[in-house]
Amino acid sequence: MLFSRIKRLITVNIQDKGGWLSFLRELVSSPKKIIIIGAVVLFLYGGVSIFTAEDQISNKKPFVPELIARNQEKVDIEKVIDGDTLIISGKQYKSEKLRLIGVDTPEVHDQYKMQRDAKRLGMTLSEVREKGLEASRFVENLITLKDPRRFFRLELDTEERDKYGRLLGYIWLADTMLNEEIIKAGYGTAMMIPPNSKYYKRFQKLEKKAKADKVGIWK
Repeated sequence: MLFSRIKRLITVNIQDKGGWLSFLRELVSSPKKIIIIGAVVLFLYGGVSIFTAEDQISNKKPFVPELIARNQEKVDIEKVIDGDTLIISGKQYKSEKLRLIGVDTPEVHDQYKMQRDAKRLGMTLSEVREKGLEASRFVENLITLKDPRRFFRLELDTEERDKYGRLLGYIWLADTMLNEEIIKAGYGTAMMIPPNSKYYKRFQKLEKKAKADKVGIWK
């Protein structure tokens, strides 16, 4: 609308002055008109540039509101116990211990489990613990660096709890699954305890790639 007004204003001036040459002569003879038109041009150019830049920034990472599937629930992560165990809270769960399904990270607490991991991974007990601490830090960083507009979602599988009473599930952030990211980064191995095996084949492929890339515990 503003461009149209300016165009009409210039057109009327040109017609009144008898053509472009007369209009330009009149313009040169009036410094005030030069200043006004120059200011308008700069304003329009600057405004278009600003709006274009803002559009580019906003379109660079469009925010898409998340939908919660029927078998998922919005949750908060209160604490990271180790690489594969968290404390979560949600509408149905209050400060519950959650064991991530399908991933096993090196142990940092239980001595017996550390010995088994040492034998399984070909490491010393101190190496197992150090890798376990690295896995914990990796998970903490993922949780801390999340987009504040996003929220964590808990997805359950066939069996809701294990024999120790721990909740079993997958943690999602947008289209990223925490269980998957741990294996992808090489901080955990794929593990299946029936009947919870929904993503096990995906986890196996990620573990194989992590080994080939020599990342995390596979360095």
